[in-house]
Amino acid sequence: MTDEMEAVPPSSDGLYGALTDWLHTDGLVTATVEYGVSDIVDLIRRERIALLPDYQRRFGWNPVQQSRLIESLLLNIPIPSVYLVEDHIGHYSVIDGRQRLTAIDLFLRDRLALTGLTTFAEFNGRRYADLPQSMQSRVVRRGVIRATIILSPIDGRSLVEVFSRLSNGGGHSLNRQEIRNSLYSGDLTELIYDLATSKILRDSIGIKAYSRSDLYVENQDTELVLRFIALVRDWTHADEIESEYYLDNFLASHQSSPRALISEFRSAFESAIRAVHSVFGSSSFRRWDPVNHNWRKKISTAVYDAQMIALAGIESPIVGEQRLELLEGFRQLSYSSEFSEVTEPQATNDPYSLRRRIALVRDLVNSITFPR
Repeated sequence: MTDEMEAVPPSSDGLYGALTDWLHTDGLVTATVEYGVSDIVDLIRRERIALLPDYQRRFGWNPVQQSRLIESLLLNIPIPSVYLVEDHIGHYSVIDGRQRLTAIDLFLRDRLALTGLTTFAEFNGRRYADLPQSMQSRVVRRGVIRATIILSPIDGRSLVEVFSRLSNGGGHSLNRQEIRNSLYSGDLTELIYDLATSKILRDSIGIKAYSRSDLYVENQDTELVLRFIALVRDWTHADEIESEYYLDNFLASHQSSPRALISEFRSAFESAIRAVHSVFGSSSFRRWDPVNHNWRKKISTAVYDAQMIALAGIESPIVGEQRLELLEGFRQLSYSSEFSEVTEPQATNDPYSLRRRIALVRDLVNSITFPR
């Protein structure tokens, strides 16, 4: 053991894999472990490795891509390493290799019928249980997956940087929200995905067909959900909102929130989206164009903030009764130079603009729904 090796990595010992390397640098402590296929699948099934099934539904490989990976295992061709990051209780998030691990897991669960194989074309249409025992053994007993595990405590900023560098070296360059969703698995991330499927939200932001919606493909819908949850309770003190790590830090610190808090987040979002939609309908989160006198087509994150947080906590029947007044009041507010300034795209993450636009819409809502 060298001076740089302080102790045996706690979670690598006893996780079946053979520890082949351990590197401690000034930045990261990493371990390289070789797992048998059956061992790493066992970790997945015991939820020691989080695969985020909702994430997979958006960005998963198709059956041919998954089958070609299995064919590589049948041919004893080494597959690329996966990269994991370990949390304080020995669970792992996948930095790189999620699709590979998902394909293997699905195949061993008999949920993937092989297709598009060339060398083993006779196995097309077969599942794991249908293969000859010798071929099953090739996958389970002879297949090896090398994993590089980041072991040291690592702050959110460094973790995002590592993930970004690794993922952007592949075929699909992940955006910031995709990185967040993948890194910070937990009850809050699952809630965000669930809320993003809300029909009211889809109608409000104009998602008609997932495959043709940039909002869906680029995870902008899940970022909107996260943004509301992160701001709704503390928007008056959101001095750090301009930081590009604001949402990263919030999701990281709340990924394992108590059930009661998760329930509170759900209720707050569902109440707010119902209230906004009852007033603005398909024009929700759009800026009013005072020159052409119509609603702009594109979603405005700044208007989203203002409408969602200003209407949070007010039951939709109450605002619905005042729908016409609220619509007209919002249009009139749009003629204000101040409101225009604080809802400009460049003002989206400015703390003063955030607080001011929410306050302006909240004052409007209160003057109509709760007149003094």
